[in-house]
Amino acid sequence: MVLEQRIDKEDLERWHRILDAKGWVCPLWPVEYGGTGWNAAKQFIFKEELQMAPAPDPLGQNINLVGPVICAFGTEEQKKRFLPKIRSLEYWFAQGFSEPNAGSDLANLATRAHLEDDEWVIDGQKVWTSLAHFSHWCFVLCRTDRDAPRHRGISYLLVPMDQPGIEVRPIK
Repeated sequence: MVLEQRIDKEDLERWHRILDAKGWVCPLWPVEYGGTGWNAAKQFIFKEELQMAPAPDPLGQNINLVGPVICAFGTEEQKKRFLPKIRSLEYWFAQGFSEPNAGSDLANLATRAHLEDDEWVIDGQKVWTSLAHFSHWCFVLCRTDRDAPRHRGISYLLVPMDQPGIEVRPIK
């Protein structure tokens, strides 16, 4: 039996906040950043229980994608700035990987970024940026080293969605 589940933004936020209040919203994160400290078996059981309920997973782009990257590679300043707001859903993130002519093949990224006066200037287009219409930020993969081999020279930039030049359009 397959249950189709549609949930609106308000319900997702409410559920996310319930999990966060119990300390269960980011089970994969280190404890010092709000994780549960659960071992792999407990994490599996939690995920299985969510699916059996059925209850939605916490917001995946926030909890499973950008949060762990910041936990592992962010500066202390970035961790303090982003992780609490990612965990609480004060910040929603969209995923900026796929491109119109490359799909999800990251070796074929055409979006480029270069430093200009201590700021990254990005030129390119992303597609399939799930929940972009709700998001405050997007984590964008872009080519920052034009001379690097295809699978290298790619950077992971956090981009505010209210920047000039960003246009969110639905795919019809």
